[in-house]
Amino acid sequence: MGFLFTGIFFMIFLVVALIALAVYLLMAIPLFVMARNANIDLPWLAFIPFGNYYIACKLSTREFNLFDKIILPERYYAALIILAASVCGGAISAVPIIGSLLSLAVMICVRILYWKIMLDVYDTYRDGDNNVLAIISAIFPIVFAIVLWTIKDTTPNYNV
Repeated sequence: MGFLFTGIFFMIFLVVALIALAVYLLMAIPLFVMARNANIDLPWLAFIPFGNYYIACKLSTREFNLFDKIILPERYYAALIILAASVCGGAISAVPIIGSLLSLAVMICVRILYWKIMLDVYDTYRDGDNNVLAIISAIFPIVFAIVLWTIKDTTPNYNV
């Protein structure tokens, strides 16, 4: 009986892992194409975890300004903050109760950074108000991947 549950668990894990890999590649391929078209150094970073957010940060040339409170001198610092916050959030979660709450707060902050990165990419490559789309994309990364496929061959507007 135990082997049956182990087998079922393994199959579920395998399906979830394959779906996650597919979503990751759906996001990485258009990021690579966009980085290559924009002459960004090291476009292959689109296929590396957290490197893809470096590429997304570099796709927009505007100043990284979060609510007029946090202004980063270089856009790629946001990707470094996401990396550090993810590592720290995982470590903090090991602390009972308070660690879980702090980890949740870190996750929310990371999602806010995702939103800003995605909003800047959308504003650079799409016309109109992209705020709602960026919020949805920050919550559901599959949306970001789908939108990237629709804008990957678009000429960026760096004047926004």
